[in-house]
Amino acid sequence: MRTSIALALLLAVTSPRNLSAQDASGWVGKRVILQFESVLRVGTQVVDNQKLEANSQGGQRVTFRIYKVEQVNGPWLWLQAEKEGVAGWVPAAEVIPYDQAIEYFTNQIRANPSNNEAYTTRGNIWDDKKEFDLALADYNEALRLDPGSETCWTNRGGAWNCKNEYDKAIADFNEAIRIDPKYACAYHNRGNAWGNKKDYEKAIADYSEAIRLDPKYVRAYYNRGNAWTYKKEYDKAIADYSEAIRLDPKYALAYGGRGNARGNKKDYEKAIADYSEAMRIDPKCAYAYNGRGNAWRANKDYDKALSDYNEGIGIDPKYARPHFNRAVTYLVSRQDGATDGMKRVLELEDGKGERSTCAVILGSLAARIGKDDGLAKEFLGPLAAKLDAAQWPYPVVRYLRAELDDPGLLALAIDDDKRTQAHCYVGLDLLAKGQFERAFQHLRWVKEHGTPSLVEYTIALAELDRAGFSDAVKREGTIMRQAGRPASPAPATKPDDPAKVAKLVGTVLYVPTPDLEARFGTNPEPLANYISALKKRTDAIMAQAEPAAAKGLLVAVGIKAGRRSKVWCQAVDGELPVALLRTLERELAEVEAVELKQGPAGFGLKFALNGKTPSAFPDSPDRWIDAAHASRSKKIIPPDDLFKILWPE
Repeated sequence: MRTSIALALLLAVTSPRNLSAQDASGWVGKRVILQFESVLRVGTQVVDNQKLEANSQGGQRVTFRIYKVEQVNGPWLWLQAEKEGVAGWVPAAEVIPYDQAIEYFTNQIRANPSNNEAYTTRGNIWDDKKEFDLALADYNEALRLDPGSETCWTNRGGAWNCKNEYDKAIADFNEAIRIDPKYACAYHNRGNAWGNKKDYEKAIADYSEAIRLDPKYVRAYYNRGNAWTYKKEYDKAIADYSEAIRLDPKYALAYGGRGNARGNKKDYEKAIADYSEAMRIDPKCAYAYNGRGNAWRANKDYDKALSDYNEGIGIDPKYARPHFNRAVTYLVSRQDGATDGMKRVLELEDGKGERSTCAVILGSLAARIGKDDGLAKEFLGPLAAKLDAAQWPYPVVRYLRAELDDPGLLALAIDDDKRTQAHCYVGLDLLAKGQFERAFQHLRWVKEHGTPSLVEYTIALAELDRAGFSDAVKREGTIMRQAGRPASPAPATKPDDPAKVAKLVGTVLYVPTPDLEARFGTNPEPLANYISALKKRTDAIMAQAEPAAAKGLLVAVGIKAGRRSKVWCQAVDGELPVALLRTLERELAEVEAVELKQGPAGFGLKFALNGKTPSAFPDSPDRWIDAAHASRSKKIIPPDDLFKILWPE
């Protein structure tokens, strides 16, 4: 009887080294593999025989599992299967330490170069180590020795799939199915390849056939749930994940998948609970850490999100998703690291993976937001060299290179997912150009019409929330403007309270819009309340003074950590007594300032006096401009550079 091995190991010809189980500290936590025909037991009951099953040719197949040693009792080891709920006792003499497995099967091949099963098994281990070229070499030799092995065709298809060679993978799975039409694993794995090609209908059909052949096929339910998630049929996805969990309550990936579906439904509380359960079952489940990080980020809890991404990267440094999502979180929270993170994604995916194009786009935009135009060009130039120009969202790269305008880009966005991405990226591009109103039009489209499961939706909402400071200040009756934009006449509106001597008619920020949230935090109310208190104190002081000859007053406020503040006051369109200006500066500096997340920060308040309004306000006090000129620096950016001159520590 021929025995074919599906990701499995054979009975040892020679014993692996150092198999004594007497020292618990030498075994607990180690990864191991069962020898072929070994079983796990609980008492007298066999709980895992590696799913021994007959193939259509009268041979046998087993399912390969990697286990972790959790307990030691004399010569016995308690093993827990990774990513599955299988656990039980086995004699230590019947396991192969994972770190010795390559050497072990290499010795078998040396002893018998015609042993196709040893080549297959060594290929399985290379595959698990993500050494796919080495795995392919072993599978090729195994198939040369035994071209009728449906399991080896399936294993080689899996390696092609991991190398993004999906058509080659499908061809191998087709051959496995031709050899054994009842081989559920081949249908399942072909479904994975169809899913990677984004042909989710074919993927679901293959997963459904695998389930028909094997109604307890947990991973088929899990992966069909993934396909439903990609189709945005989240309730069907949740049903499949829940069935996988019912069949195997310790299947961590199914909790993670259900967390994804619930997160896409914006049910973040339940999503976080599912991810947390996945981590409890498998503390090394990088997939769950990445998913929970996404849920925290959607809730704008960026510190917790970054903590989870860091954990996921620590578990699997070659897992591109947490690298990408951490870089996105750095971008939306305006922390350093976004461009380095996107470069790392391109390295891991060799510049041509599923996130590579978005990494180029966001890396370029992050560099521009950080005022590094050279790095932005590097992303759009050499770092984009391996991208597939025929695939979406490559047209966004052309837009950023000025090869397309925004109407041309949007014309190529033919569905809601593509429109979500296009509007988000155009919005970020316009923000980097300082065209804020046009930018917010695109970002608001994403908020109102976009696909919530896409990272671009999260980015757009974060940018709009950052702009929420404008709304907070408008509630105080002001017009929020950004320092550095051309000055414009203040609105000639009637005072809302004729008794007021000083009426606030405009506000200018001395913090770049992208940095607002990083400096002031996510809640705009403290800033609005601080402005309100300054407004009231200014009106009270001016009401006690002699009637002003000036039509307006500019109050520039600087803030540093620890609620420290400094104020500069200047008359506009007329004169005010110097003593009055110094009194304003002293008393307004005594108003308790807003607490900064990081500093410094600054803003200007524009007051109309005694019902008169100047024709125009300066954006900053003359003393700031004079200090900048006196420094002889080519470029002074408020508030950081300017306060080093005007307000040193």
